[in-house]
Amino acid sequence: MRAYVLTGADCSAYAGESRHRLEPGAIVTASPVLDKDLDRFWVGRDPDAALFRLQRQRKLVKKPWPLHLFEVEVLVPRAHFRHYLLNNASGEEPAESFEVLAEIPADQLCGPYGAQVFRFAQRLRDLDAEGWFRVSVAAIGSPRAEDAAAWARQLNETRTASPKHDGEDLLRREAAAGVVVGSYAFPQLPDTARGLSTKPAGWPTRRIEAVLAARALAAPEAIEAELFEEILEPFVRVMGEDWFTSPSQVPPLPWPHGPVMEHPSSFPENGLAP
Repeated sequence: MRAYVLTGADCSAYAGESRHRLEPGAIVTASPVLDKDLDRFWVGRDPDAALFRLQRQRKLVKKPWPLHLFEVEVLVPRAHFRHYLLNNASGEEPAESFEVLAEIPADQLCGPYGAQVFRFAQRLRDLDAEGWFRVSVAAIGSPRAEDAAAWARQLNETRTASPKHDGEDLLRREAAAGVVVGSYAFPQLPDTARGLSTKPAGWPTRRIEAVLAARALAAPEAIEAELFEEILEPFVRVMGEDWFTSPSQVPPLPWPHGPVMEHPSSFPENGLAP
């Protein structure tokens, strides 16, 4: 069975609390332990499931960024858990052993515009305290500064109400982009920008806005150019605008049917080729 594993910077998968480094060509087997419930890996049937599995293993991941995505072939499934799989809608599978087939660019988690989502996450992580301060106060003087959280909710409602905003794939990549930026760009923020929560539109609100920006970056073809610019404004003021594709540069998709986007794969024979 073809499956996917997403890891942090050390390229490690976990069976229980044991760590196993992944690289193409490696065959990885869970180490026997007394508690048989821990003697297994969890792999995703698709990259999305691999992303949310990594979310549940966050406490084990010492350095979560940058992310690494691997395509694997399950060699020994965990048959003991078949009863669990009958009601498993998460897309995860237990496995005792798998072969690592290839590493895939992790930004493909967020679809065809995933690279700019990952650039956004990296730029957020690279901000120093001064940069975070500039992001925090960027909206001063505009209506969004009065109630930034309400402003973000309103813009999100406007974005999702657009007739362009439709399709399972679009929703999938937007959700993945929100997780990538919200979970992996912000954990260091309280230490990096200590005290910003006391400033106008402090870091908790900026996190909400950053997730909204990530969703817009993942699907620029589904958002109006003016709305896109408004969502990105506080970040563009600090980061510049040479690292993303705006809606004005994206060819319009035919409505109501756009191209079918499939999960990434390095192996055409499994029907998931990019």
